[in-house]
Amino acid sequence: MKLKYKFNLLALGVLIVVGVAISIAGVFTIERLAYSMNRKLMESEVVHLVEQIRSAHKVLTESGVASVDSYVHKAQTDILEEYRDYRFGHTGQLLIFGQPGSSQLLPQLLKNHDLDTLCLDEIVQTGRGFRECSHGKEKRFVYYASFPAWHWVVLLSVDKAEMLVERNAFLSQVALILLVGLACGLLAFVWFTGGIVAPVQLLSEAALAISHGDWDKTLPQSTAVDEVGDLTRAFSQMSEHLSAAQRDLEKQAKVLQNTNTRLHLEISEHQQAQREIYQLNLELEQRVLERTAQLKAANEELEAFAYSVSHDLRAPLRSIDGFSQALLDDYGARLDAEGLEFLQRVRRASQRMAQLIDDLLNLSRITRGEMVRAPVDLSRLAALVAEDLRQAEPQRQVEIVIQSQVQAEGDARLLRVVMENLLGNAWKFTSRCDHARIEFGRSDKLPSGRGGQPGNRAFFVRDNGAGFDPAYADKLFGVFQRLHRAEDFPGTGIGLATVQRIIHRHGGQVWADGEVGIGANFYFAL
Repeated sequence: MKLKYKFNLLALGVLIVVGVAISIAGVFTIERLAYSMNRKLMESEVVHLVEQIRSAHKVLTESGVASVDSYVHKAQTDILEEYRDYRFGHTGQLLIFGQPGSSQLLPQLLKNHDLDTLCLDEIVQTGRGFRECSHGKEKRFVYYASFPAWHWVVLLSVDKAEMLVERNAFLSQVALILLVGLACGLLAFVWFTGGIVAPVQLLSEAALAISHGDWDKTLPQSTAVDEVGDLTRAFSQMSEHLSAAQRDLEKQAKVLQNTNTRLHLEISEHQQAQREIYQLNLELEQRVLERTAQLKAANEELEAFAYSVSHDLRAPLRSIDGFSQALLDDYGARLDAEGLEFLQRVRRASQRMAQLIDDLLNLSRITRGEMVRAPVDLSRLAALVAEDLRQAEPQRQVEIVIQSQVQAEGDARLLRVVMENLLGNAWKFTSRCDHARIEFGRSDKLPSGRGGQPGNRAFFVRDNGAGFDPAYADKLFGVFQRLHRAEDFPGTGIGLATVQRIIHRHGGQVWADGEVGIGANFYFAL
């Protein structure tokens, strides 16, 4: 089914359904309203008449003539005459009749009525209310009220058409509105089909043709100033652009095909180069393995050589030291003071040489040994090293302050060497202070200008000893680098180099600052 027919049927169906629904709802609503309003009007009329009768009876009673038939007959006649020609709407009838067995005047306004006798009997018995009664072939709606003093019943009857006259008028208006709306809807359908559905259908056919590759399809032209016209013109422009783009794509496809051919050749060359690189990598890997094996053998030979050299060097040094001590012991009395001093210098030089050999061997082992990382209590290590220093020189009085609960992550054996060298240096360079003080702890942050991982804290060893010139701070950690004379402070100049290598193996850094005669601060961060 075409789109325009679908739109027409849908709109027509919606219009009919909505109109019928509104009409039905309005009919029921108007019917209820009319029924309720007429009931209230009927009740008001009957109540008004009963009040008038009650008022006349009250006047008779107050006058003391309520039991005189002539006066009562006169009052009843006046009321009957007043309501003789009464009408309620077009079909409403007012009846006043006496109850059975009444001794009062039994007047009757309308003698020719056809109300059901059973209905009248029930009315007489109940006294007041609203009821439906038969009146020939049709039903009539009645409202009644009794006046017991005179045994009268006032009854107002209206047929069904009178009760629903407003509803019937509404139905006529609704029918007229529906006819007018249907005519307007048909006109709208015609306009909608010609102005909206037809252009959209043409656009659909053009789009379908273009989707199948028919770029020469004639597109609809529209001069309308509404959204459909804008859509038609936009689609026409889009089709032109797509057609131009299609031609460009065909040209680019040819260029791309040529490019693909060149790329295929380049890929082939690249694959050949990759195979060559792979072969070179295999050869390089083999060379690395061979070089590693050579380096391993060289290291083993170097380690054996170092051990042999240290062993071979220690033997003559021990001989020099031993024979020097024998000369001092056996022939010291024959030598003068200068000869004794020469022998003492020979002994000190041999001992210093032996210490240098031991320190170099330790430095070599530190760079080759395997690291075992674990939590380390640096405060405890510092306390153990300080205790060893006090036992070695019990005569010295040095204030050593160690911050508690200083923890680090590293190799406990190597960090023990670090603490021994740093605290040993502090102990040595405070030997000439009257009030020596050594402090170990952890700073809150790295000093400015230093790198390191974010959040790492630096550990420090601080003393108030001889200190050093800050200009030579970078030379402190070199092998055999010393800023003081051996006569003033003994040492080999390898301790701080050992510290630096250990810290670097932990991925950290070490640095120092100080002033001559004030003291020195050594920092390290892991």
